Amino acid sequence: MTRMARPPELTLTYTLTAADALAWEARPREVTGWGRMVFLLWLGLAGFILALAPQDWVGPEGGWRFYLWLVGLIGLQWGLATVFMTATAHIRARRRVPQPVVVHLDIFPDRLVERRDLSEPAVITPDDIAAVFSLHGHVIVATSHDVVIVPARAFADDGGMAGFAARWDALSHAAQP
Repeated sequence: MTRMARPPELTLTYTLTAADALAWEARPREVTGWGRMVFLLWLGLAGFILALAPQDWVGPEGGWRFYLWLVGLIGLQWGLATVFMTATAHIRARRRVPQPVVVHLDIFPDRLVERRDLSEPAVITPDDIAAVFSLHGHVIVATSHDVVIVPARAFADDGGMAGFAARWDALSHAAQP
């Protein structure tokens, strides 16, 4: 006798784009390790540039023009770093979703099954989930090796989106030892 497979409680169907992936790639995170060192050296470069600037432009060290130049150069370095980090987030998002793809997310009581256009389905159980995020109109279920990005437009309303995020966050916490 064969057992019939249980149908999912709900299937969400949506088109995933690079703009959706950008919600994950541009999430706020702390710069640590080598990234922090490089960022601080980059900001320190403002002092080096200031040391090379002609003194008649900058004025005497400790003067108001000197500090104005220093703050301006640090602001410029900060702005350039922001542009660079934003551009790399856009590149990573485009690599994650190079072209729009239709996603079917089957929601079972004990697992999520993500099916994209011609690829193998990804099965995510609560013990696979590292974290659940609600970011910029998206729910993101992060595992140790990938993420499932579900845009708000996949849900009937904001309550459905919040309930989905809360349910899978609670299940993942309950599954952790």
